[in-house]
Amino acid sequence: MSEEARLQEIDERRAKQQGVRTQTTRMRGHVRARVTKLANKFEQFHVEYPGEKAEEPVAFSKLCAMFQTMEPIALQLVKLDRQLLETFEDDFEEEEDKANECEDQDSYQEKVTMMESYYHLLETNRQLA
Repeated sequence: MSEEARLQEIDERRAKQQGVRTQTTRMRGHVRARVTKLANKFEQFHVEYPGEKAEEPVAFSKLCAMFQTMEPIALQLVKLDRQLLETFEDDFEEEEDKANECEDQDSYQEKVTMMESYYHLLETNRQLA
């Protein structure tokens, strides 16, 4: 393959990659905003219902509703993150860009994990009581 043909192929791949990345990033931005809002609600819940108060029926039902809202959002976020990572091309992109993206994804996954852990902890405590 000639150098010119190789460069043209890279340009075509880059253009396709940018289209997919732009669309995925836009959709993911909305999903991330929802994750952040839910994480804030979980934190607010934790403040409003400290300790065993969170295990009371009314409080726990609020937590269940938030958790049920979070599950599909978290799955959508994982899907979009995966799609975005697939757009990174080792042939013409810096490894640092991909590493930065992974760090950013990890920060949102940490929020999701925190919410899941809190819910499951309270659920287990209620079953043991």
